[in-house]
Formats: sequence, structure tokens, C-alpha cells
Amino acid sequence: MGRYIRSGFVFGILAGFVFCGVLCGQEVSEKRWYFEPGEVWRDVDGEVIHAHGGGVLFHEGVYYWFGQYLPIESYKAPADAPKEMKERVGGVSCYSSKDLYNWKFEGVVLKREAENEEHDLYYKQVVERPKVVYNPATEKFVMWMHIDSSDYKAARAGVAVSDSVAGPYEYVRSYRPEAGVWPENVEEEEKTDTVLARDFEGGQMSRDMTVFVDGGKAYLLTASEENATLHIHELDEDWTGFSGEWVRAFEGRYMEAPAIFKRGGKYYLIASGCTGWAPNAARSAVADSVMGPWEEMDNPWMGREKDKSWGTQSTFVLDVAGIEGAYIFMADIWNPKDFKDSRYVWLPVGFWKDEPRLKMRDRWSKEQAWGEVSVETMLPMLGDGERWAMVWSDEFDGDEIDESKWEVRGDHRRRDHWWVKEDAYVDGEGLLVLRTKKDGDRYTSGAMWTKGKFEHKQGYWECRAKLPKEEGHWSAFWIHCDGVTSIGDEGRDGTEIDVMEWPWRDGRVQHTLHWDGYGEHHKSMGKVSMNPRVKEGWHRFGIWWKEDEYVFYVNGKETWRTSAGGVSQVPEFAFLSNEIGEWAGDITKAKLPDYFKVDYVRVYEVIED
Repeated sequence: MGRYIRSGFVFGILAGFVFCGVLCGQEVSEKRWYFEPGEVWRDVDGEVIHAHGGGVLFHEGVYYWFGQYLPIESYKAPADAPKEMKERVGGVSCYSSKDLYNWKFEGVVLKREAENEEHDLYYKQVVERPKVVYNPATEKFVMWMHIDSSDYKAARAGVAVSDSVAGPYEYVRSYRPEAGVWPENVEEEEKTDTVLARDFEGGQMSRDMTVFVDGGKAYLLTASEENATLHIHELDEDWTGFSGEWVRAFEGRYMEAPAIFKRGGKYYLIASGCTGWAPNAARSAVADSVMGPWEEMDNPWMGREKDKSWGTQSTFVLDVAGIEGAYIFMADIWNPKDFKDSRYVWLPVGFWKDEPRLKMRDRWSKEQAWGEVSVETMLPMLGDGERWAMVWSDEFDGDEIDESKWEVRGDHRRRDHWWVKEDAYVDGEGLLVLRTKKDGDRYTSGAMWTKGKFEHKQGYWECRAKLPKEEGHWSAFWIHCDGVTSIGDEGRDGTEIDVMEWPWRDGRVQHTLHWDGYGEHHKSMGKVSMNPRVKEGWHRFGIWWKEDEYVFYVNGKETWRTSAGGVSQVPEFAFLSNEIGEWAGDITKAKLPDYFKVDYVRVYEVIED
């Protein structure tokens, strides 16, 4: 089923919307190089993408996105609609892309039946959650979908096939799966007086579903037994029927919208609860085999709206081609009052101690997340034949600071205050928090570095942060090494690189270099850049540390370019801190506690493509 729109989203009324989904006068969309979860997503012709409850197939270098085509307010065409409209609305659409950002509409590849009321695809019936896989043995593309009556009592699994990935698809039939076949893990007492037993002869119910291919076999995962239990079916050799091997999972847990993927030899499942269109907390689970047994884990979502999954419902997890360990979680934000304005949320899947984590983002790119794609992104542009590769990152998605990456500083004196360990922590919502507070007659704050855990020379270093509000203290993202105190080779044997310091509250950002120690030989050079918007919200602070120069950035815009100090030629470590001092004003006037929040720290290097 669907989900209400998450709070905070503003949906305008799209005036002049015609059936084909084209806005009158809509210009062709500019090329995209990022994802914007929850925003209107248009295809390359400027039309709103309609591929709801869908999945993606990667075939011969191209991604194909299949989903439910809903270009009007309602879930199905009205009775007085023209035949063409009845055939298209609620059918299965297909879009193609080589980069996952820019999609071409290939058409409605499985149309509805406008006149035959007995047909599974009759326009008044339900066709949901289409998923397409390619069977190399038969060289056929196989589409599975949820087929149902308007009252959702039919609960069937439908299948269609095609010789071409972009269709058209020929509808084969629908099933109540496994008629007359008990699951492998059935108990004797479950063979009587249960929904499982009730449906034994006629076949088991099949509602929200997905298809998964692994090791040359295909599997159908579907909500069954009045949605109370998930059924996992091995498909036959043609992938258009069932082998007879199947199991029940998550008995009585009422899980729908399953999305499955494989990582490091284990199988992961993300699903939702069954609450109709209302949002709920997502579920996650892990197993050593597709057929289980499955072990439930925590809600994978993080942040203030995690208990309602940020208004989303899962539909698919895409294993990104060519990038090991890269997975994109796909979900819908359903708008049952106006289906044509339902939205999509695509996010990178993170992990904390082998458990999946999802964190809402306003905008992101594949290269930001994994540093493996040679396209225009929010990172600095490179020359031909070059690309960015991520060498280290922390997304702060865990329940505690990762001590394999960071050493929290403290407890010790620092300028006019103390660094204490309790003032550096993760908030459970995917953020690092460095707090500044008054503790009795002293002021304290948090700091941490990667010294001895991660040290690197050159590359692009970036953090995304939300800066504190109060005067008397400042946040800093800097790069450091012991060689800073060396004298005689200028900054080449080590430079303190202050990527960002924010002692003021008027939008000025300080960039500074320090070398030749901190005594009588100390040298430095700095630049103040004006960025009024940094006073509110989230912002990115980065530096491209090249062999012969430093290039500083705020929100992807170059703010300073310099070779001062001769440029460090030694590995250095990342440093995040809050500092207290008169440079930032009078701390006694600050309303404390105050917070420096960090979404991530990432380091990339340039490699040949």
C-alpha cells in the first residue's frame, strides 16, 4: 500500500496537467547530476516521471526503471475516460538511463485492458509493484507484479514476458502461488485452522511483492496470509512459475513492501509495517540464505521522523553496477489525494556494525556517496580520464563514535576552556555533535581527530556541517600533523590547514594556513570569504589539496586558491573541534549549550579512469 506525504514537504497544485503527464509549455529538463529525495523528478523531456512502486534492472550498460504509471489524481482511469487513457493509467511504465539521474521515457510497456472485465489487467483492477528480471537461460525479460481486485481480496501474483527489455510485455497469467504445496518450514499444527491451511488448495495470497535473482535462481517475496506473513518462493527455470520450494518468514509480523539485497555474503531485507496509507517505522532483517531463517534488526531509518520512515515506503534496493558495496534504497512518498504528485526518495544505504542505515538527505550524488563515478557532481571537476575515488569517510550513522576512525580529545585544558570527551557524541540521528557548555565555573567543548587512525596526503577533504548560533566560541574543520612544528622547509614538511573556522556570526568564513611551528618562526596566511547563508542550515566546507596548491570551497564554490607555505607534502589527519576564545566574542553572553553538528567527513583522491 502507500504512504502519506512526509511532514515538511510542500506540494503545489500542478495546473494545466493533461493526461499524458506533460505540463503545458514545460521545457526540456536540464541534465541532472544529483538526486533530490522527495522533489519532483522529471525525465529528459521535462515530463514528471511516473514509475511508482517500481524497481530497476541493469542490462547491457543501461538502467531500466519500471513502475506504476499514475499521471492523474486517481489510482485508475474514470469510467468515462477514453480507451487510450484506460489502457495507460495504472499500467507499467519504463524509463531508461545510463547514469541514474537522467531518465528517458520508453513508454507504457504493459498496458491495461479497457473493455474485458474478466481480464487481470482490466482498468478497474489493481496492478502494483512491477519488478523485471532477465533470465539468461531463456533470454526473456520477466515481469512480476501484484494483481488484485479493487477490494484487494483477489491477492494474486501476475507475470508477463518480453523479448525486449523496453517491451512491449505480453501478459501470461496470474497465480495464487503454491496451490496444494506446503512450505518447507510448516509445523503440523499450522496445517489446520489457519489462513495458511485455508488457502492450501486454492493457493496462497500474494500482495506487496518483489523479485530477487541470486546464483542463477530467481525468488518471489510476497506479503501473504492476509499480510500477516511473508512468503518466499523459488521460481521455476523459466522464472514464470514456481518450483515448489518455498518458506514462510516473519510470521504474524505484518510486513509489506519488501526490498531485498545481498552484501558480503549476507541477505538484507527492508520492509514496512501494514498500516494502509499511513506511515510507520520501517523494518530490517538479515539472513545467510534467501530462504532464511531471517533475523529481525532495528528500524534502519535515522533522524527525527524515523518512526514514520520520513513518510516513505520501501519498494526496491538497487545494487549499483560497477561500484562494490554501493546500494540505493528506493522508496515512494505516496499522495493518495493526488497520485500524480506522489514522489520518490532514493538514498544511499549506509551500514553500522553490519546493520543498514538510512539518513534523509536534501541532495546527494553517487560520487559524493561512493566516489566512483566519472560524471559532473558536487565535487571539483577533473580532467579527461580522471575521477574521484573515496578513500575514507564517516557518516556518523552509528550509535556511538567509531573509535576505529576517531580519537575523542580530553579531558584537558584548551585555551580559555576544557576539551572533555562527553561533549563529543553522535545523536542517533546520523549526526556528530560537538557541544559547548558551561560546567560549574568552567566552559567545556568537544573535539576529535583521526591521528594514528587515518592520515592521508592531498586529495579533496570535505565536511557537511551546521554551525553554532552563540558568540564566544567557534567551530573548526582542520587538517593537521606533527610536522607543523618543524622549521626549515616552510610548510612542505607539515602545514596546519584550517579548512573552515567560524568565529563570527555574520556569514564570514575563515580559511588559514599555519607552518614553521607556533613560536617565533611561525608563519601563516589566511583568507576570509563571505558566505551569508552559512548562518542557517547545512553547508559543505572543502579543500582540494593538490601537489602544488590548495583550493578552498564553501558549498562547492571556490573561495581561495593559494600555494602559501610551499604546500604540505606529508600525510595529515582530520580534526573537528569547538574552540572558545575572545576571537569569537564574549562567551559569558552566550546562551549555552550550543552545538556544532556534522553530517559527514569524506576524503577523496584523484585516480585515472
